[in-house]
Amino acid sequence: MEQGDEGLRDRALVIAESFRPHLERRISGWLARMGPIKDRAADTPLTKDFCVAASCGLIEALKAGLPEVSWRIAGGPFREQSGGMLDMAGDRKGHFWPEGILTDGRRIIVDVTADQFGHAPLIAEYAPDPRYLNALPEDWKDEDVSSEAERGFGRLIVEDMEFADQLSPFEGKPRSISNG
Repeated sequence: MEQGDEGLRDRALVIAESFRPHLERRISGWLARMGPIKDRAADTPLTKDFCVAASCGLIEALKAGLPEVSWRIAGGPFREQSGGMLDMAGDRKGHFWPEGILTDGRRIIVDVTADQFGHAPLIAEYAPDPRYLNALPEDWKDEDVSSEAERGFGRLIVEDMEFADQLSPFEGKPRSISNG
């Protein structure tokens, strides 16, 4: 690991930690408005099926806090793609997460919805990580993800946080995060 790597990973984790409560509040509100959802057990992790929305919002926060990193959505499967995340039983599940590409080509995974597969709710690790398999090509762009990033649920989370105004790109630490 090169000098400064832990600092970058730690900064990404601070951003993820700041983002997660806003994500949980948005998901809880949405689920409350939807009422009971067929086939969603009471003990289902809150983040189940919200990885794309969460990733789109988290990327915006990561761009504000770590502008020196190039961010994109990674994951799979999505329409016939292989990839995703290993759950605790060792089965690969469809999943998406933000991936940062550093100037030297190394990659960092930042995930705020891994708990839906039995992992920690917040992960910031350098790739490769055996739990993750990105099957999306470098230039992959999907209409659903583009729409989500621009005006969807993920964007609402970032607006809740007013993240760009609350992060210092030099320190990568939240100045203040309102819970209102």
